Parts: sequence; structure tokens; C-alpha cells
Amino acid sequence: MTNSAERRRFGRTERVLHSAAFAGGPMEVLDFLLPLYSGAVLAATPGEAGALVAVCALAALVARPLSGALVDRGNELVVAAAGAVVQAGALAGFALSGGLLPAFAMAALSGVGGALFWVGVRSWIADRSGDDDARGFGRLLSFEGTGELIAYVVCFTMLEDLGYPAVFVLGATSVLIAAVLLGSAARGGEKGPQPQEESASPKDVLPFLVICGVTAALEAAMSLLLLLHLQTAHHYGPYAIASALAPGFIAFILVPSVAHRVVARIGKRSAVMLALLASALVTGVLAAAPEPWVLTVVWVFAAAALGIAIPAEQSAVSERAGGRVGRRIGHYETAQLAGVTVGTAAIGFVYQTSGITLSGTVLAVGLAATAATVPFAWRSLNSTAAAPDTSG
Repeated sequence: MTNSAERRRFGRTERVLHSAAFAGGPMEVLDFLLPLYSGAVLAATPGEAGALVAVCALAALVARPLSGALVDRGNELVVAAAGAVVQAGALAGFALSGGLLPAFAMAALSGVGGALFWVGVRSWIADRSGDDDARGFGRLLSFEGTGELIAYVVCFTMLEDLGYPAVFVLGATSVLIAAVLLGSAARGGEKGPQPQEESASPKDVLPFLVICGVTAALEAAMSLLLLLHLQTAHHYGPYAIASALAPGFIAFILVPSVAHRVVARIGKRSAVMLALLASALVTGVLAAAPEPWVLTVVWVFAAAALGIAIPAEQSAVSERAGGRVGRRIGHYETAQLAGVTVGTAAIGFVYQTSGITLSGTVLAVGLAATAATVPFAWRSLNSTAAAPDTSG
């Protein structure tokens, strides 16, 4: 009885979710470390460091649609496991790399590995979640956030004493564990039953994908704005910044796993709209350039609201993909990555030139405007649905 209970408790879904924690953490930390590593270890100029980050992002953008096509033709978990192996190889390569040229190759590998992994994992969640898909994506987001939080703690603990190679090796080991979990979950598994055709065309989905990209841009911009302001205006160091932002990241971890109850009660469309509006209201407080403790509170509420919006968006994008879940998730991942790239670049420029007052106002207005466009995008998303939409 005990062995049977243990197998159920750590079944295929749990292994996939844990793989997201083991792989997602090192991937997130690599994004943080890459420009620091290139300058400190490779003696790269700021331009070269920026090019290194850009190569990683460009490779990810190119690989995401291709990853979707692979997923639709094969096993999602096999594709995700392959991505984890590629990502582990990239991290190991950074640990062994002694020059800038090999680092560019590892950055490109990292972008490809991340694309394969996330498109595969999210497609599998979309295929298996059924009517409660918001819960599935919410649990996935919680596991992602948990992995990222643990990875940052380990990184801050190890980096100063052991250096970059040790952090990269530990990250590669963690991602390989994810690959093993996915491989064991993939054995004997087949793709779930799917309709043969998409019930919404790519043109119909595009407006909602834009909303998803803008949401990702604003989320990334908000966290970067808080980091920059705590660093420049309040002279916080890395550990103080981490302490100030940690409550928000914890909220981002905890809320998605229970947010499906809210989504089930009010519908996906209303959940996305209300979450973005709530985030806009609290983000508007930033325009007053408040004290650090107020910034922490703002981030907690904004992160909690986004923890409701993001799984609902992922669910809405995937639910009418029919037999093309991989392609649809690939498009979603591309929109997100493009949003993060634009959002972080834009908020850095706005904050440098105009300070937190205008930056906070821009973010609040952007969130409110995005919320206002949700009904239009939702109608387009569901315009060719075979059955009437009842989720909003």
C-alpha cells in the first residue's frame, strides 16, 4: 500500500512539474549571471556582453517555433528532455569555457535548449490538463518559481566563495536531473487525445498573443525597475535587494497553485482583466517614489495579480490549439520572450532618463491599457470556436 501511494504521489505529472523546478532555476540564474560572467571572467566589453545576451535571446526566438513543430510530430517529454540535455551541455560549456567565442556558442545552445524544454513541458501540461487547464498551468508556474527562488539562494551562497564555474556545474547537474525525470515520465507515455484541427486560426490568436507578450514585458519591466531603484536611489546591495523582492517572488510562487479556483469562479477572460487592473492600481503607487518597504508591498500585490493572469493566459492560448498544441505554445513562448526583451530595454531607458515617477506611471498605464484590450482579443481568439465560449 505504501509503495502504491508513493508511486501515485510522484507520478508522471509530479515528475514533469519537478523537472520544471530543477531546470527552470538554473536557466533563470544564467540569464542573471551571463553579463556578469562575461565581464568578470571573459573580460568582455559592455558591447560584447550585450551581444552575448542577444545571441542567447535570438537563438531562443528562432528555436521556439521549430520546437513547437517537433512537439506536434513527436513526444512532448522527449523533446523537453532533449532540451534539458542541451541546456546542461551549455552550462557545462560555460564552466569550461576560456574564451569569448566558445561562450557565444554556449549562449546559442542555451537558447535552443530552453526553447525545446519549455515548449515541450508546457505543451504536455496543456494536453493533459483538460477542463482544469488553468490549475495545470498554475501548478507549473509555482514549481518554476520555487526552482528559481532556490537557484538564486544557492547562487548567492556559492558565487563569492566558489566562483562561476562551480555555479555553472551545479546548474548543469540540476538540469540533468530534470532530463532524467522527463525521460522516466516519457517512457510508456503517448500523446493525449486531441482534435484534428485548430478551432482558432493563427490570425485570430495573434491579438491575444500580443496581450501575453505585453504582460510579460510589463512583468519583467516592473521587477527590473524595482531592482534599479533600490540599487541607485536607496543604495541597496545584492543581498538587500534580494530580501526586499523575496516576498513578491514568494507570492508569485504560492498564488498560481490556488488561482485556478478564482479562474474557475469568474472565468479566464475576467481573471486576466481583473488581475491586470489590480496590478495597474498597485503599480501606480510607484509614481510617488515611495520608501523601500512600500516598494516591497507593491511588488507582492503586483506579483500575486500576475500569478493569476499568466496561467489564465497560457490556458486560453492553448485550449483551442487542437492538434497543434506545440505550435501554439511555441508562438506563446516567442511572444513572451519578445515582450521581456522589449520591456526590460525600454524600462531601463525610461528610468535612466526620467526616474521612477514616469516609469511607474508608464507601467501602470500599460497594465490598464492591456486590461482594456482583453475583451477584443478574447473575441478574436474565440471567433471561430466550434462551441460557444463559456470561460469569460
